[in-house]
Amino acid sequence: MIKISPVTKCEGSLIPPPDKSISHRALLLASIASGRSEIRNLSQAEDVQATRKALQCLGKKLRASGPAAVIEGGGFPASGETIDCRNSGTTARLLLGLLAPEKLSVRITGDDSLTNRPMERVISPLKLMGANISYLDRFGYLPVSLKGMKLHGVSYELPVASAQVKSALLLAALRATGETTIIEPIGTRDHTERMLTMMDADIEIKKSERGAEIKVNPSQLSPLKIKIPGDFSSAAYFIALGVLRPGKSLTISDVNLNPTRLGFLEVLRDMGATIKVDLEDVMPEPRGKIVVTGGTLKGISIERERIPSMIDEIPLLAVVATQAIGKTVIRGAQELRVKESDRIGTITEGLRTMGASIDALQDGFNIEGPTILRGASLDSSRDHRIAMCFTVASALANSDSLIGNEECVSISYTDFFKDFKELSS
Repeated sequence: MIKISPVTKCEGSLIPPPDKSISHRALLLASIASGRSEIRNLSQAEDVQATRKALQCLGKKLRASGPAAVIEGGGFPASGETIDCRNSGTTARLLLGLLAPEKLSVRITGDDSLTNRPMERVISPLKLMGANISYLDRFGYLPVSLKGMKLHGVSYELPVASAQVKSALLLAALRATGETTIIEPIGTRDHTERMLTMMDADIEIKKSERGAEIKVNPSQLSPLKIKIPGDFSSAAYFIALGVLRPGKSLTISDVNLNPTRLGFLEVLRDMGATIKVDLEDVMPEPRGKIVVTGGTLKGISIERERIPSMIDEIPLLAVVATQAIGKTVIRGAQELRVKESDRIGTITEGLRTMGASIDALQDGFNIEGPTILRGASLDSSRDHRIAMCFTVASALANSDSLIGNEECVSISYTDFFKDFKELSS
C-alpha cells in the first residue's frame, strides 16, 4: 500500500513517458518491414515489454538499450511457441492480426486479467479473412492457438469503436490477397494508419457517409525510423490535478498531440479549464507542449461520439467531475466494463467511499459536484489506470488515503509516483 496525502498544488514541468500505443505499433510494424528499423524513446512500460518479449520469442533480432531499439524485419523464424502477452491487450489483439498470415503455429495467452478480456471482436473478422484461430479453454477468450494461413481481403464495418481491432485487421491486410476495406463509423486513434503511411504502405483513407473508409492492399513496408513522443494518457493525470488547483500552472512538454487522443482536453475546456496547446511538430505524429492553469470547472454532459478519443481518461474525468459545479453525465463508455477491471464499477465504488455523489450507469456515470472528498482506503484492483485515478482523487481529499496494489502503475507509467511527488511537493 502507498499513502497519498492531500496536495495544494500541481505545478512545474513534466516530460511524460513515451507513448505506449505508438511504441507497441512501432515494434510490431518494424518486425515485418524490409531491413533494419530504428526506434528512439521506446516506452519502458511493462505492456510494451510484453510486445518486445513476444517478438523475441518468435525469433526476431531485436536489440534494445533502454529507450533505443533496433529491429530486423522480414518475418518470423520461430514457430510452436507459447506467447505470453501478460497484461497487455494491445499485444494480444495486434499479434493476432500480425501473425495470422505467417507460416507458423503459436499459442497466445496472458495473465488472469487478460484471459478475461474479450477477443472475439478481433478474431471474428480475422476468420472472415481466412485466419485459423481456435479457442483452447472457453469461447471468446485467451488462450488461443493460431496457425498461419493465406488470407484474403474483406470489407468489414467495425461494430465496436476499437483502435486495437482496426489495427489488427490492418496488420493482417498487409499480407492478404486483394484489397481490404475497413469502415469505421466512429473514429478512434489513428497511430497505425499514420505509421503505415510513413512506411510506404498502399493505404488510402477517405471520409464517407458511413464514416472513415480505410483501404489497404498488400504492401512491403519500408524500414521505420521514429522517435516516440510523450504519452498523453500518462500526462492526463497531472493535467487533471493541475486544472483543479487554482492559481497554479503546469507545463507538459514533448507530448503527443494526435487529435484522436485529445478528447479529454476538449472536455476539460468545455468545463471551463484554461489550457494552452502549442504544436511544435506534425509528422509522423503531432507533438508539442500543453500549459494548464488551475481554476473552477462546471459539470457538462459528454456525448457518446466523444468517448473513443478519451476512453482511457473517462475514469479520470469522473474524478474531476466530483469537483466541478453541477451535474456531469457520461454515456457511451460501456467499453470500460471489459478493461483490466470493470472501470465503471471500480471507480464508482472508490469515489463513493470517499464521499462523492456518483452513480454508475451501464455505460457511464452520473456525478453531482462539487463534493469534499475524504481520505479512504482504496484498492486499485490491480488496474494501472484506476491506481493513478485514485492517486489524483486522494490528492484532492481532505485527509490521507491508502491505495492498495499500487505497483500495477508500472504497466504503463513506471515513474508515476516519483513524478507525482516532484510536481505536488
